[in-house]
Amino acid sequence: MRYNIDKELLTIDIFNDQPISETNPEIKKYIRVWRSVIFQAIVDATNCSKKKKNKILKIKALQWLNGNSQDFIEICSYAELDPDYVRNKVMPWIRNHRRNTLPYHEKRAIDLKIH
Repeated sequence: MRYNIDKELLTIDIFNDQPISETNPEIKKYIRVWRSVIFQAIVDATNCSKKKKNKILKIKALQWLNGNSQDFIEICSYAELDPDYVRNKVMPWIRNHRRNTLPYHEKRAIDLKIH
């Protein structure tokens, strides 16, 4: 599957301020792979496609990133990232991204619900 990754998504600094502490190059490769799993979930969660399959992926990604499943905790551990750190960094960014990609009338509806 090919994605058009939003350029804004590439600016998220979740990994930039959490350098890999492992010095073994072989293990570093695996840590990067697990970080890419988290990044893919972020891509899925910010997908704006109207296709049913992509909407389902988006919902599952949002639930996974915002939840506390054993799978999420383990993958964060493998990626050398604290699950709370990931959630606290990613979810506000996703909410802001989603709001910025909505048509005006939908943004207004969200604003009314928030206040």
